[in-house]
Amino acid sequence: MTTENGTWHTLEFLSDCDMDLRTLYEYWDAKRGTRPMPARGDLDPVDFPRLLPNISLVDVGCDPLRLTYRLVGTNEVNKLGYDPTGKEVGEHFFGSSSHEVIETFRQVIDGRAAVYRNEPVEDPTDWQVQSERLYLPLSDDGHSVNMVMVYVVWRTPTTRHDLTPRSTAARKPALTGTRS
Repeated sequence: MTTENGTWHTLEFLSDCDMDLRTLYEYWDAKRGTRPMPARGDLDPVDFPRLLPNISLVDVGCDPLRLTYRLVGTNEVNKLGYDPTGKEVGEHFFGSSSHEVIETFRQVIDGRAAVYRNEPVEDPTDWQVQSERLYLPLSDDGHSVNMVMVYVVWRTPTTRHDLTPRSTAARKPALTGTRS
């Protein structure tokens, strides 16, 4: 089931998502075993080196909620145009709004489960591109989310004609891969 903004709350996305995204989900799922989520220490980057440029790790602090980039993959840094490591997610993000990005993290944290999003987002050059994002919770104690791993696949249009300028872009549901 998806919401109107391209967010998936079931595993149906696995049949339509990017293969690398599926690979990372299956790795995370195997590492968690019978727990709701694995710990950061359960994951070994040596197991998925090809995926590292698209991965970000976000530290989660509570009361009040604080989301801070711990690590940002090189592809994400290149897309954003700078490295937001050590900065707050609410001030340095890709998405429709800070509120929407924070709300996605809240869904992951409160649900202690993976969340998938497939939606157009604005890039720093003021054009919309399609992104697939997988948010995977991590927990040191097996109960409370203390970190979220985010994997992003960018679908950059092949020509400038395929792009949508920010100034005229309507806020629409995800363009592909969603189900009602």
